[in-house]
Amino acid sequence: MKAYRLLILGLIALLLFGCKEDSGTLADDEAGSVSEIIESMTGARLRVEVAETQVDLTGVVPVRVTMLWGEGVSVELIEPDWIGAGWAYVTQRGGEIRFDGTEYSQVIDFELEPFLGGEYEVPSIGIRADSDEAGRRIARLSPIGIVVASVLNEADGRDLEPAVGLAEMVAASDVQRINWGLWIGLGIAIVSGLVILWLRVRRSEDRHESIDPKTLLVIAADAEELSDVDLGALHKALVVLSKDHGQLRSISHEIERERFSGSAVNHQRVQSAARRAVEVCTGSGALR
Repeated sequence: MKAYRLLILGLIALLLFGCKEDSGTLADDEAGSVSEIIESMTGARLRVEVAETQVDLTGVVPVRVTMLWGEGVSVELIEPDWIGAGWAYVTQRGGEIRFDGTEYSQVIDFELEPFLGGEYEVPSIGIRADSDEAGRRIARLSPIGIVVASVLNEADGRDLEPAVGLAEMVAASDVQRINWGLWIGLGIAIVSGLVILWLRVRRSEDRHESIDPKTLLVIAADAEELSDVDLGALHKALVVLSKDHGQLRSISHEIERERFSGSAVNHQRVQSAARRAVEVCTGSGALR
């Protein structure tokens, strides 16, 4: 009778274990994050290590994906949509399958590069495990949040001194009468000026949109000084071209630092960077 009861309890435990959802573990520290999941029916494991969960805009986020499985099981990585998650560039290395006599392993390293500051995430990564006994099974990990800090720090800015001190404003209000007509006219003039400036910037941006990125590089390489709009157009052209020419990424970061450093733009440095970008593209045949 006892053996019969033990058999029933064993079957119930087996059913509960086999039907439960796969669960992942997550470990966070100041430097990064590690998460792991085991597919219960096949024993296949997926481990995702994110080296940094807080990076600067000019940095990269290293992500290591490790898959482990035993004999009789085949495992395939379910790679997420990196670009759809907002990452500008993704570099992939590794992927060789190894066998240590006990189990198989495959390690794939990704480097994620953001385009703008803000909140990103390493999207849900999964595995598809297959065996004769369990059939095809899928296990996924939850996304991991990443914070990308802007290259600008609070210390990069500078406090502007008020044109008139508070004490002077109080004294003036005691002896002078406010001319509301003057203030209204001044407000209208400011608003009109802002509208005109915005229209000019839009026309300038539209003009840059019609110029081929490769041509923009040549123009910037010959120009001794670029306006803010031209500098932005150069930065955008480098970003577009670096998709086909990886060497341009570091030059793009140089231009980005010049744009957002908070200091005066070093136009000689910008021109030098543009000329190096032209050399890179010319060497690869892009501008021929």
